[in-house]
Amino acid sequence: MGGNNGREELALRVSVTKEEVVAAVLPIQDHRLPFSNLDLLLPPVDVGVFFCYNTTPLSFGSMVESLKNALAQVLVSYYVFAGEVVQNSMGEPEILCNNRGVDFVEAEADVHLHHLNLYNPDESIEGKLVPKKKHGVLAVQVTSLKCGGIIVACTFDHRIADAHSANMFLVSWAEIARPMKPTTAAQPCFRHSLLIPRRPLCIHPSLDAMYVSLPPPSQLEPNHFNSLISRIYYTTADQLSHMQSLASSSDPIKNRTKLESFTAFLWKMVAMATSSSSSEKRLVAKMGVVVDGRKRLKEATMDDYFGNVLSIPFGGKAVEELVEKPLSWVAEEVHKFLETALTEEHFLGLIDWVEEHRPSPALARIYCGNTIDVGPAVVVSCGQRFPESKVDFGWGKPVFGSYHFHWGGDAGYVMPMPSPKKNGDWVVYMHLLKPHIHFIESMANHEEVLKVKIRKEEVVVAAMLPMQDHWLPLSNLDLLLPPLDVGVFFCYDNTTMSFGSMVGSLKNALSEALVSYYVFAGEVVQNSMGEPEILCNNRGVDFIEAEADVDLHNLNLYNPDESIEGKFVPNKKHGVLAVQATSLKCGGLIVACSFDHRIADAYSANMFLVSWAQLSQPTKPTILTHQPCFRRSLLSPQRPPSIHPSIDRMYVPYTDLPPPSKPEPNTKPDLGPVISRLYYITVEQLNHIQTLATSNSAKPTKLESMSAFLWKLVASAAISSETGCNKRVSVAKMGVIVDGRRRLSNGKKMKEAMMSSYFGNVLSIPFDGKPINELVEKPLSVVAEEVREIVKAAATEEHFLGLVDWVEALRPIPALTRIYCETGEGPCFVVSSGQRFFESKVDFGWGEPVFASYHFAWGGDCGYVMPMPSPKGNGDWVLYMHLHNKLLQFIESHFSHVFQPLSWDYLN
Repeated sequence: MGGNNGREELALRVSVTKEEVVAAVLPIQDHRLPFSNLDLLLPPVDVGVFFCYNTTPLSFGSMVESLKNALAQVLVSYYVFAGEVVQNSMGEPEILCNNRGVDFVEAEADVHLHHLNLYNPDESIEGKLVPKKKHGVLAVQVTSLKCGGIIVACTFDHRIADAHSANMFLVSWAEIARPMKPTTAAQPCFRHSLLIPRRPLCIHPSLDAMYVSLPPPSQLEPNHFNSLISRIYYTTADQLSHMQSLASSSDPIKNRTKLESFTAFLWKMVAMATSSSSSEKRLVAKMGVVVDGRKRLKEATMDDYFGNVLSIPFGGKAVEELVEKPLSWVAEEVHKFLETALTEEHFLGLIDWVEEHRPSPALARIYCGNTIDVGPAVVVSCGQRFPESKVDFGWGKPVFGSYHFHWGGDAGYVMPMPSPKKNGDWVVYMHLLKPHIHFIESMANHEEVLKVKIRKEEVVVAAMLPMQDHWLPLSNLDLLLPPLDVGVFFCYDNTTMSFGSMVGSLKNALSEALVSYYVFAGEVVQNSMGEPEILCNNRGVDFIEAEADVDLHNLNLYNPDESIEGKFVPNKKHGVLAVQATSLKCGGLIVACSFDHRIADAYSANMFLVSWAQLSQPTKPTILTHQPCFRRSLLSPQRPPSIHPSIDRMYVPYTDLPPPSKPEPNTKPDLGPVISRLYYITVEQLNHIQTLATSNSAKPTKLESMSAFLWKLVASAAISSETGCNKRVSVAKMGVIVDGRRRLSNGKKMKEAMMSSYFGNVLSIPFDGKPINELVEKPLSVVAEEVREIVKAAATEEHFLGLVDWVEALRPIPALTRIYCETGEGPCFVVSSGQRFFESKVDFGWGEPVFASYHFAWGGDCGYVMPMPSPKGNGDWVLYMHLHNKLLQFIESHFSHVFQPLSWDYLN
């Protein structure tokens, strides 16, 4: 197998230049298309596909217009791709064909096509060149490259289309884009009656071994060490023929296909990798193959059928047996399980099986794991019909194309496709456990395809002293947090120290800090009740070294979604904390962390960051300023419990949440996607807002004044004709995060000392919703009084003790704040004070940061705002705002004198 293990020096930068929605060129009658029974076997996962084109004489603009025009035309036939997935009355998904349109993104990347690291799509493709689908069924991204080349990529909902269906669409789209359009293009068939169940049902027992009604979430501890990664290889025709020869026995009847031979070879390699890395006995390796049922179902129109017509038979064999037996024996086992799904009866029976289990969702067993047969699982999907050469939009055939299925489950996924060289070689997309990839690479003969350098692989920094493994329960207040990661980053100017020496200092200090802050070196696992808890096992912290081809003062701080997210702030893949240190072109440095919010709130994270910085300085403190306290008994429930009724209005058990559903068209305000921006506000503006918010009875704090001001602005934006939502909103909700440490101390000095060092979450989120018109019409002073009442409801010891009791009464049922999940009536957001952000104290020995900020793109429809002190130290504020796009556009257009985009001109 060929690949590339080079080292990438420069992180690929992709900038989005334009986003719009492309709908079908002709109106489409709104209607609902039910999922077929075979569609219902797919979970909500997205599939990516991308095509690379060499430099052309056409301008990027003209190619984009051609793509958009052709897309608008092809969506007339492939109208499901312009719709949305909603839920029917049984809670099952179906397609609302409403011509909502396709999100179309234009972007530019600072890379030449032939420098693109195809070997490692996790670094070069994922989330950069293949778009993240945020809405609808299909998303498209077109990216211009430095060399004049272009990449066209799509992401689609797998529940709507399998690869056969997607290939039909791609070829049709390309045909319509070319100057010589076809007179009649292939038309997709949406007749789901072709896949209706029989009466009476006829179900073979083997289907229960292949498929399963979805179980509750696994109680097993997650395997944090063995993350899945994606790589792309090529295999030569000679190697394939040799593989096929080894897999075939002397009996001519038992000659195996190339796919069977390759699958057997892969199964054997995975077993060998498992055997070499595990001493555990009786492990079972499972292998499945995706089978397309179109040829098996004898309807003439099945070839044009659009949807999923797939089954995934699989086999499981002992790892030791797979290692010891010859390849021909393994290939025979592949042939046996494949045969079970190669009949019409199998697919008709599978349709009947789903019908019997509806409306309970179901899934192929190989995807969900098995507590009895422990071991790895891999699925092979044949991509030999990948129509790469036919996806010519009018500027030539692609030089390379591939599917990219970063699907997120525990089972691996492999797709062999024909090489674009058309010489019998294969290109193989592999999404496997990291140790298995490394083993396969060490065993296979790999040559370089492209000379591209990758960033240095992450290392794990553990506490410098050995630790006794133990489990630390999450407190009742920790249990109110869903699994969300929080990011924070610090920017440092050019220093006299080398990058290597700074990284060495950071790592050494981190290993010292983790002795006290040992929870950050652990893992989140589940206890016997299914609740999360911390396994303090000194697993360590993932530490990433990177370099970026940008000067610090050219970094776009205003738009952290583009400049920070997933680039400088690491995506935490394992454990509780991840760290990334990035050297910049100018010699500057960015140090960033991502941590699990269930383990720490901002107060706790600030304690850790200051301690880490203190230990990194040449003159280390004898005793850390902040020694963390992990005494969960400080938050024990009362006996008897005392719960105020107001808590039921603030928090909600998961079991009381309605099932996920899509509202009817035009009932929920479309405020656009939630995006992040950074602004600064001068002290003069803050004082002016506070003056306006002051009434005769009381003077609000600056935080209360700003919260009230934002509440009014969001309400005004929601009913503005500029956002187009004025007829569909009634209420705007706002919450304020309250830290309970001072409240729980209640003036007792001993408890105050302990609570000031307490590490974990001590937060409550009181909120209220007010009619939009009332918020717009009332003066700011009245709205500020409402904010004060919100905060007052949670600013007592009694409230926090009652909240601890409320969670206790509910356990083990999880719960969360209502404002995060009740977003249907109108806009909502939460304000979290960052005024205690210790930016200036995070000096690792090369000076204070010139800028720092939290970055909390927390998902969901609820916004998040964090005001922090400006690094200028002059009373100004920096505001991190994570709000709906249309709300921010309104605020910027009407209040640009208050909320000014953060820039280096301001910071200098």
